Amino acid sequence: MQLDVSKALNAAGQELPFSGEVVLSDSVLMGEPIVFPAPAALHGLYASVGDAIHVRGQMTFPVRARCVRCLTESERTLTADFDATFALSPDPTDPDLYAYDGAWVDLSAMAADAAQLALPMQWLCNPACKGLCPLCGANRNVTSCSCRMEPAKHPLSALQQLLTEKEGKVEQAPQRREAATFASQDESEV
Repeated sequence: MQLDVSKALNAAGQELPFSGEVVLSDSVLMGEPIVFPAPAALHGLYASVGDAIHVRGQMTFPVRARCVRCLTESERTLTADFDATFALSPDPTDPDLYAYDGAWVDLSAMAADAAQLALPMQWLCNPACKGLCPLCGANRNVTSCSCRMEPAKHPLSALQQLLTEKEGKVEQAPQRREAATFASQDESEV
């Protein structure tokens, strides 16, 4: 989306409304493909501050991805807020500044960054997803399987057992030391 900012450049500090659409490129999240099936809808305000353009607003966009628990594809609409600054000559050490040229600001890179930041770390078809049965592979959201699940053994249970055994030995050790101390005292008195 190309935003004409010539009005803002002529009226410094005055916020002007805008709206439009940006096509987002499909991406990858934690090794899984993320699809943006329709353009993102943007709306907000922009203003010039010196030779920089400040843009803020909200973006709504559909996302389709595969659930990490049950592996079924699901689609939902997400919303992301954005607040960005565009400069004629951005500072290479400041990654938060976007570049613009002349009287046009391209909002595509900013929208792509906002979409990536709005994505959840793990995509779920719904928060109550039951996932797949680890034994038979059945989708437990659709059907219940008859697999008998043993309680999961904690990965550090062997360490817990060693510590418990060691604590038992530590409790016995002071008693032996006390007995040895009394014996040495008796020998010194003789």
